[in-house]
Amino acid sequence: MKKLLLFCALLLLSWGLNAQNTDLPDQETLQVTPDTLHLYFYGCSPHLALVTVINPTDELIVINRVYAEHFRVDFLLEGVNIAETGTLLFPNDTLYFEVYASPYYGKDRYGEMIIDTDLGDFRIVLFYEDNVSVGETEQQVTLYPNPANELITVRGEKLGIVSVFNALGQKVDEFFTDEKQLIIPTSNYPNGVYFIRAVGIQEKRFIVSH
Repeated sequence: MKKLLLFCALLLLSWGLNAQNTDLPDQETLQVTPDTLHLYFYGCSPHLALVTVINPTDELIVINRVYAEHFRVDFLLEGVNIAETGTLLFPNDTLYFEVYASPYYGKDRYGEMIIDTDLGDFRIVLFYEDNVSVGETEQQVTLYPNPANELITVRGEKLGIVSVFNALGQKVDEFFTDEKQLIIPTSNYPNGVYFIRAVGIQEKRFIVSH
């Protein structure tokens, strides 16, 4: 009889705890918008998308990295690409990110971008399309010398506006030419990896080594 009474008491206590837990409010977590990004290249100019991340909690949250399995992702915070390095999101703070993403292979038209945080993974669906066929607009461009020291020469059919980005995704220079050749001084560039971007030109990489 005593065992039966003890069992009933434990059962009632368990029911009481479960009922109490159901009344607790849902724990706040990160708010990430939008849940879908439509991306495209117009010629070879990447389309910029914006992502907002809100921390409504009183805790410091760490964004570890941002990646997508079949896409290259640039996740820019004030011009700095934090896709690999990550960043901090302070309590009750909001961050706005500029996003460029393109597939590694032409057959990949959709995927998921994953924001890896210490609260878990937050996913954004990616849809990608070519508005203009690359084969119709892409021009052959050569860079030399590569690695560069004092300067690097860019040669193509019609260069137009040429932008130089560093490995963090920061724009460090921009030039305009209606000629077939552009000489870019690199003597003031720190050693490292850089990228050339322009309409009708597939992104080109070069190295500065003094």
